[in-house]
Amino acid sequence: MVVPWKKYEQDAAAFFTSLGLKAEIETTIQGARTKHAIDVLVTGTYQTLPLKWIVECKCWKTNVPKEKVLALQATTQDVGADKGILLSETGFQSGAIRACKNTNITLTSLEDLRLDAKQALDEEVLKDILWRLTRARKELRKINKFQEDVDFRYYTPAFIHMGTLMSVEAAISDALSGELPTVYHVDGEKRLWAANFGELITGCYPLLNRAEVYLKNAPPRK
Repeated sequence: MVVPWKKYEQDAAAFFTSLGLKAEIETTIQGARTKHAIDVLVTGTYQTLPLKWIVECKCWKTNVPKEKVLALQATTQDVGADKGILLSETGFQSGAIRACKNTNITLTSLEDLRLDAKQALDEEVLKDILWRLTRARKELRKINKFQEDVDFRYYTPAFIHMGTLMSVEAAISDALSGELPTVYHVDGEKRLWAANFGELITGCYPLLNRAEVYLKNAPPRK
């Protein structure tokens, strides 16, 4: 007989596998600082977006505390994962919910994910994009300030990328609030629309990726 916590991991892996992703149970990953034991490692590509998610499964009878959120945040950062997902069918303490606000950590249950699997995955991918573009915008602001001081230009390359990501962020926020269709990019007189989550992911990811590539290759600031 499979013990409950083991079955919970297997059920979680089966859910992500059913969506066309690869899910490895109880694997070990070498991070930048140390090795980490992972309940479920989810990888693959969805709507052109490469994914690497760390899933922590808590088959508990009590609410999950803040400490488990912080531990998952540290693991997710150390292994370079895009997102951490903490699964619990009993719920989470208020401190845990506050700790994951404005981070790349999602608190949910397998039951909730199963209610509408396709929409649940779309929402998680959009949240992932939103998290990454927030980080990118912060770095772009730093570069833009430096370029303005040196080049005396207002419309610097960094400024243009910032404007693009602002439009993407607004569109994702609209979509997650149920406001679709939405405009996610304006190119001259052309407005690019997304009628659903899938179209938004397909349209937004290349814009985010372009900004991230720019950041990677941007000249160092002195």
